[in-house]
Amino acid sequence: MLQNEAHVEIVPGGHLLNPMGGVHCGWVLTLIDSAGGCAAHSLLPAGIGYTTVETKGNFSRPITASTGRVRAEARAVGQGRQIISAEARVLGRDGKVTEAQIEDPVPVADEKLAGWPVILGRPSPAGRTLTP
Repeated sequence: MLQNEAHVEIVPGGHLLNPMGGVHCGWVLTLIDSAGGCAAHSLLPAGIGYTTVETKGNFSRPITASTGRVRAEARAVGQGRQIISAEARVLGRDGKVTEAQIEDPVPVADEKLAGWPVILGRPSPAGRTLTP
């Protein structure tokens, strides 16, 4: 991982399929949230965590069990006083984009909240995100 960039590779399995045979979009959003969060986290000083305040995904190609290894590539594209913006995309083995998104991780100094989405000012255990 470089400063302001992160790459995550993983092979989706059949256990991730929705009833129509594609990988569930929630899994893809988790993958890009992880990559985007790591890219943002690379800009923060030691001991400071982050939480995601917003994410948006655009799905352009399906990911299925036969897609094979996919790669999420993310980079931080803007850093303000309170919000770091990151862009991420997911590529198939052929190098074609399957999904792209934008997210806004927020640095959090309170380690009890780091990695938890804040909704109306309260952490939500059901929506825990992955942190590096």
